[in-house]
Amino acid sequence: MSTQPPEPKQAPKTEAQRSRERLVYLTLIGLGVMVTLIFGLRFLRMAPHLRGLRPGPPPVGSAAVEEWMTLPHIAQITHVPEAHLWQEVGLSPAGNRHRSLETLQTELDQADPNAPPILTTLQQAVDEFQRSHPQPPDPPFPPEDPAP
Repeated sequence: MSTQPPEPKQAPKTEAQRSRERLVYLTLIGLGVMVTLIFGLRFLRMAPHLRGLRPGPPPVGSAAVEEWMTLPHIAQITHVPEAHLWQEVGLSPAGNRHRSLETLQTELDQADPNAPPILTTLQQAVDEFQRSHPQPPDPPFPPEDPAP
């Protein structure tokens, strides 16, 4: 069996060593806080400009409306108010929010065989709403602030 020699005990640190270590630690913490403040303030200054770069997805036209979609989903992708779509279809959202257009059409056909097709009605409603409520164009890039 090989035995390793015992590790020598370290001499206790003097007060001067402790105060030097404390000074190094406080300096590093101070530098970290300063770097965080500098870059944080730069980010806050640029934040209003960053919001204008990605205003969100553009509205989708009525051609994207398909039978598997729900009315809330169609309202979200076309930027048409959901209440407007429910009114155009002539149904109540109560109990129907999670049903696809195909399911809604099947239920309408059972109640009234001469019911108009929901898909066509919604496509026309989306086109009509988007024509009467045009989306504003994307804002141009904001002017840069002059360097201080």
